[in-house]
Parts: sequence; structure tokens; C-alpha cells
Amino acid sequence: MIVREDMDESAEQVHIDEAGCLGITVPDMPTKGELLSVVQTALRMARAAQKS
Repeated sequence: MIVREDMDESAEQVHIDEAGCLGITVPDMPTKGELLSVVQTALRMARAAQKS
């Protein structure tokens, strides 16, 4: 598994805005790792809801 070294850097506003367009709310200034985790969790929840 590849681990990116920039996961502790602040997420870019464009990516925060894209998450917001999908209905995903995030902390004021998440790190790239936090934003990735929130988006992945939201996708898993959406897939699980579709299966049930």
C-alpha cells in the first residue's frame, strides 16, 4: 500500500468544495488525510445503503 507523504498538509479549497457539492461536510481546514477519510467513509455508507 502506498502512503502519500502529504496527508498531513491542509486540503485544497477546491477539494473541500467538491466534497461539499456531494453533501459531505468537513471541518474548517482538514488535512488531506482527514478529507480523504471522510469522503471514503461517505462512499462506503452510500454503497451499503444501496445494497440494503
